[in-house]
Amino acid sequence: MNHNREKKKKLTKNQQRVEGNRGRPALSIIPPIPALCTPPPDSKMDALQMRRLDVMPSFTTLEKKRYLQITSLDFNYFYNNSNPRSCLDRHILFKANRLLENNLDALMEMNADSMAVKTRKYAVFLKLGHISLLAQDWAKALSAYQQAYNLYPDQFWKHPSNYYGLGLVYLHFKDYKLAAEAFSRLLYCYPALDCIVEVKSRLGVCFQNLSEYTRALKFYNQACSDISETPFMSKIHIRFNIALANENLKELDKAHDEYNSLLNEIMHPSNSCQGTQIQLIASIHRQLGWIQYRRAHENHIESFDEKNMKLQEAEQFLTNSKKFEPDNGKTFYYLGRCYGETPTKAHDAFLNYRQSIDKSEADADTWCSIGVLYQQQNQPMDALQAFICAVELDPEHSAAWTDLGILYELHHQFADALECFRKAIKFNPGQSLISSFTLFYKFKTH
Repeated sequence: MNHNREKKKKLTKNQQRVEGNRGRPALSIIPPIPALCTPPPDSKMDALQMRRLDVMPSFTTLEKKRYLQITSLDFNYFYNNSNPRSCLDRHILFKANRLLENNLDALMEMNADSMAVKTRKYAVFLKLGHISLLAQDWAKALSAYQQAYNLYPDQFWKHPSNYYGLGLVYLHFKDYKLAAEAFSRLLYCYPALDCIVEVKSRLGVCFQNLSEYTRALKFYNQACSDISETPFMSKIHIRFNIALANENLKELDKAHDEYNSLLNEIMHPSNSCQGTQIQLIASIHRQLGWIQYRRAHENHIESFDEKNMKLQEAEQFLTNSKKFEPDNGKTFYYLGRCYGETPTKAHDAFLNYRQSIDKSEADADTWCSIGVLYQQQNQPMDALQAFICAVELDPEHSAAWTDLGILYELHHQFADALECFRKAIKFNPGQSLISSFTLFYKFKTH
């Protein structure tokens, strides 16, 4: 009797096991589902549980020592001095990423109000920001830095690697204003850092993209005069950017002299032109051509022959640039502008504009110039489409709004013209009305 009861109890337990495992096949009968076929987790907790099942990597003694030393200041070591994939320490980043995520999972389950937990979270987020930056996971790096900053805003700015890392991330995402702020703080608080020349160069890039050319010149000149080098930008490239900033400040003579000086130095027989230098030669020829084009439109140029000579010089420089770098869309755009000045070369202008669009991303300047060319050829519908393409690509393109307004005005659509002129003034106050009247009379007299 007792034997039957024990047997019954065992059966009951077995039945319970079966009930508990119903719907889940035994591993000994059906092989596990491959990892690639595993459905994604339905919630954050599922993701945490799945990560816990993974085998965590471990550091050797030397790897741990290197891991503790790694910060964003090692960026050039990983990416500028060698091929990133062949960097000997790169595997440490992947191990560190897994370990830091595991630490965060554990910390998220602890008391969030505890100062000790908060301090540990800050340290983990900060390290994760540096590691993600070096692994070029930019979005994750930004998120980690922001999490660390939100935990201890005052503490965050006490180490130069935090300024530098955040500046690199903002620069990558082309938020030049925030990048400039981070690099400026770094320069002010730590003026004797080894990477300070690079910081000045990056500040120059930020301000140049913000159209603050005077401030860009200041930092480019400081970086150029420093005896230290930076893998981010060579001295010769810094000088090119100095010339470019002068050009944007309408200091055409200064820019022209600097471009010529650079060109003579690079093209010297003792130098061997390679890779980036060939691109730089093409860029210098392109900018020299554009300077000559701009000089052809200066107010003191009155004779047709003098203007025509400047345009021919511009065409020659741009043709040379095309030989060194045949796939640059900007060169074809500038050539289109030059050919567009001569009525008999309208077809050449269209061909170069088309090449510009084919060889580079769609550009509002190119479509705006195409529209002007169509207008000069008395093709108003084609001009309308080109101007609309320009404002769709860049809704703040003042010149395109101006030209579109003139087109409407010429065809007595005054309400539409007025709206276009208002937008032109909004995006470029002080110049839009002048350019509109200039172009209006140019078209009327054509």
